[in-house]
Amino acid sequence: MKKHTRKVTSVVLALAMFIPSMLSVSAVESPAREAIVLYTNDVHCSVDDYAEFAAYREQLEQNGYDVAVVDAGDAIQGEIIGSHTKGAAIAEIMNAAEYDFAVPGNHEFDYGTDTLIG
Repeated sequence: MKKHTRKVTSVVLALAMFIPSMLSVSAVESPAREAIVLYTNDVHCSVDDYAEFAAYREQLEQNGYDVAVVDAGDAIQGEIIGSHTKGAAIAEIMNAAEYDFAVPGNHEFDYGTDTLIG
């Protein structure tokens, strides 16, 4: 297995172990509230709905929900905006939408492992 692939795998496994512990700590510190997980998957550079998605998250949080926003991969490749910026523009949009976690899909490796990690 290549060094970069091991590094990405290690990061994903570390996140998988960290998330449950983070959730249990927050549950101890505050009373139980309803939690909602919003996710995207296979967006392939479709940028039209990120603002609405972020506004929905904000609305849920204002209504007292604990909200986690997750992407399950294949976000940065598929349209000219992704190809032209090697996914950087999509990453910026996702950061502005305040994603909590993003798991790389197969297309996140299209611009090379160094670009993905960098």
